[in-house]
Amino acid sequence: MGDAMAGNVAKNCIFTMPREILRFYLDGFRNMVLGKTLWKIIAIKLVVMFGILKLFFFPNFLKTTFATDTERANHVLHEITVTHGLHGDSIYQDVRQDHPPLTSR
Repeated sequence: MGDAMAGNVAKNCIFTMPREILRFYLDGFRNMVLGKTLWKIIAIKLVVMFGILKLFFFPNFLKTTFATDTERANHVLHEITVTHGLHGDSIYQDVRQDHPPLTSR
């Protein structure tokens, strides 16, 4: 009988624990005074940073520079896979010339 009771306690704990945790946080947020104001300030700052500033300072480079999706994809692939040195040339160019590519045996 003790094992059955322990099983019921564990089942009740599984269902009531998340409910109690949720209630704890909801009560905390309801009773906040300064915290609510700070969360509003944080939300406004995020909207300004990601919404408004993006429109004015970060134009869509790929849309304005390349006409098709294929050109955009090729540009992104090239930028991701090629490492550029100071003058735009690959910094690994000499290494690649000295060592031929590996082949499967």
